[in-house]
Amino acid sequence: MIITSIEELANECEEIQEILQMPFDDNPVVAQQRGDALFAYLARTGKMYSDAKYHLACKGRSEDRKIEQLLVDWTDRLNNICGRQLEWCRTVVSKSKVELQLNARPGKEFR
Repeated sequence: MIITSIEELANECEEIQEILQMPFDDNPVVAQQRGDALFAYLARTGKMYSDAKYHLACKGRSEDRKIEQLLVDWTDRLNNICGRQLEWCRTVVSKSKVELQLNARPGKEFR
């Protein structure tokens, strides 16, 4: 098993943080594409969280563990944000499908 180094974890956290902070609209095509990417980030941040916890545990109780604790907290939050954004993407796509179904009904008037 490969454990990601602390330096690599910090760099990846910064990269993923920037991506998750990018604004996006409620276009269902964009939401689908973002959702596809979020699945990968969700899996990666889960592994990163595990690696960060490993580094924290290896530090020992008496040592300075601020960086390791920061990475544990940060990777946990990134993973959580990925999940929340993924749910939002699913909602946008589902809403779009319902709207398409409603608009496809015969005899429906458009207002």
